[in-house]
Amino acid sequence: MVDVYEYEVVLANGTIATTSQSCNPNLYFALRGGGNSFGIVIAFTFCTFAQGPVFTGMTSYAANQTEQVLDKVYDLYTDKHLTSDPEMGYDLFYIYYTYDSGNDEFGLRGTQRYGTPVQNPPFFHSIDQIPPLRRTTTISTMSRVVNGSLPLGTMRVFGIFKQEVEAIQTVPGLVPNFICYPLQRNAIAAMKQRRGNALGIERDEPLLSNVPSS
Repeated sequence: MVDVYEYEVVLANGTIATTSQSCNPNLYFALRGGGNSFGIVIAFTFCTFAQGPVFTGMTSYAANQTEQVLDKVYDLYTDKHLTSDPEMGYDLFYIYYTYDSGNDEFGLRGTQRYGTPVQNPPFFHSIDQIPPLRRTTTISTMSRVVNGSLPLGTMRVFGIFKQEVEAIQTVPGLVPNFICYPLQRNAIAAMKQRRGNALGIERDEPLLSNVPSS
């Protein structure tokens, strides 16, 4: 929501209001926070930028590699030098922790992205030293790869998720995932523009949002 400069919204009383940093600023701030109880947005104006081809690496790991992979992903998210790279742009390295009922096993699936068309960017060198089960790489436009995002977590949380799934693993068609959405330093910094962070995030360190799904 950081790049939205203006909303046109239908309010509960049927009137149409324009909101921006200078016009109805309180409503603009609320809409930037993702609130859906303030009206119906019928149009918005936002900032765009040119994006050329990007690197994408799709990787799968065995369950017994989980701790090793998460250690490397943690380094990617917390190293200030790495997270200051504007081309990292992320997606960076999302991981799904998934239970495969057909093979009765857990595993990791991850996606690396880099904002310039560089095959196997040095940025990911450390984690690329872990041998994956499968790996494919492409250089393509963002419109072709934007639907393939994947995410991160901690061993303790993954352990709890695994225990819970084992109790219901016989449910037909069950495909449980544990997804972690990273919020990086550069994203948090950008959110402070235009009247401040509407999500109430004041810290500068990276955050993770953990979401189980099926």
